[in-house]
Amino acid sequence: MLRLRSNPSGIYKHLLQRFYTTSSRFSEQLSKLRDTPSPSHSDYKSILIHPEISQNINQVSAIFESISQNTTINKNERSELHNTVLRDLLKYDGSLVSSHIRALDQIGASLDVNALQQVIEFNKGRVDSSWEIFEKWIAKNGDVTKGELQPVLKSLLQKVVYGDPSDQEEGFTLSKDGLIRATWIIKNLEEVEKDLKDHVMLEALRESQLPLVCILGVETLEEIAKLNPTDEKLIVIWSSLGGKILETGVQASDIPVLERLLVLLAKNTPVSDELWAPTTIKKLQKLNQALPSLSIDIQSQPDIDTRALFINLVKSLGQYINSENNAFVALRQTLLRCYGIYQNDFKEASRLYSEFIVDDKTNVDFYMTTMTQISCYLAAKEKNMIYLQLAESMIPPEHTPVSSLRARILAYSAFDTDKSLDVYNDWISKLSRKNNDEGFSQGGLLTESLMLAFLSKGEREFAYVIRDGALEHGIISGEVAEGRVKAILKRYGEVLGEEEQTGSENLMEKEVLLAIERL
Repeated sequence: MLRLRSNPSGIYKHLLQRFYTTSSRFSEQLSKLRDTPSPSHSDYKSILIHPEISQNINQVSAIFESISQNTTINKNERSELHNTVLRDLLKYDGSLVSSHIRALDQIGASLDVNALQQVIEFNKGRVDSSWEIFEKWIAKNGDVTKGELQPVLKSLLQKVVYGDPSDQEEGFTLSKDGLIRATWIIKNLEEVEKDLKDHVMLEALRESQLPLVCILGVETLEEIAKLNPTDEKLIVIWSSLGGKILETGVQASDIPVLERLLVLLAKNTPVSDELWAPTTIKKLQKLNQALPSLSIDIQSQPDIDTRALFINLVKSLGQYINSENNAFVALRQTLLRCYGIYQNDFKEASRLYSEFIVDDKTNVDFYMTTMTQISCYLAAKEKNMIYLQLAESMIPPEHTPVSSLRARILAYSAFDTDKSLDVYNDWISKLSRKNNDEGFSQGGLLTESLMLAFLSKGEREFAYVIRDGALEHGIISGEVAEGRVKAILKRYGEVLGEEEQTGSENLMEKEVLLAIERL
């Protein structure tokens, strides 16, 4: 049995303690503490940091019972001893948390930063969440520096993002408030694990918390591709970046994102103001007010001018558009479509086309095919035969792409469907009837366009005749190919219903334009 010897003056009471088997060195130091009439702060400290305390963790309560009766130990020393336990011993016994935090409260003391980090790391979350512990602590310790808090914030971020153990037992999901806190923590950290930041950003995007995504900051086009935002969200993210993301260069793998962005901006895609999540901004501002020493920059809602964004993006991409790198051929084709189809600027599209075929002679056929598509689109849209004549003149002489044939068939429907049929009959025997890996053939694609051309003029019966003939001759075969044809006929029925419901006319002509646009 271990007891502290009574002080002659009667200051100390006897400390009765259960006997525990201990190693010889720890036992010796414990005996020494017992035999010391007035143990000092350093006496207690040395036993608490003894290398073998982990095997004798159940002695801690008795040691602190002695400390509580020892009036020679002042408040600061008591505080330091409690912090020693919280800082060094929780990894051996997490149940020590509540009693030692309570003891600190009773003497009007506080956790030190290192102890706080350990408390958060080993907090189960059954009484207070790790965020609540941090919030209470920071309210009393407002003079702490951001640098001192780095280990705390790192542990806190893990708990906020993945939940305390008790949350995980109940099925934890990261809430909007959790996303706000995680973003705030990340912006206060000097170093953050990239995977963790990416996880928070992706969750913020899923919850439509665009301010958080922009505050966290997208650094590369590759990150945008991984996030795969909706059209509106992509525009908001891009507008918040101010084009800086292109300063590090553009890789071939970045082109799909840039093509998508060019098209969205060229179309003047509308963006809702509600995407900026005003409630989120208010909560971030509230956090900044409550914790001024850790306040973060909150980005204001970007003023989205899609026309200006398009012009600036094209300007920023100039060096890539004008380069001879084959990787950027698709980007140049997209730019032609943006001007010719979405910006209704055939003059600029023609100017760029003239530059491209001079500067990049090896890929002239690609640019000719794109200009054929643009000319057919404008011919059908404006009912202007001149554009269709231009399209005929720009079809590559060596190789006629199926997409160009389809564009001509669809464009002719605006003038004379017999001409559409002529193009079909001239080419159908020359095209493959073998299905590709996606389940349809070149001949099947041409047949789809011819059916749509006749449906746009209300000639449903002839469209069925075209389908039946293609099925009979094996031009259309297989589940996928037949399903595509059924979808065209289904869409025709839907459009008729929309026309009847809205009083609109010629909606099928819009379907023709959409089909040419998608080629």
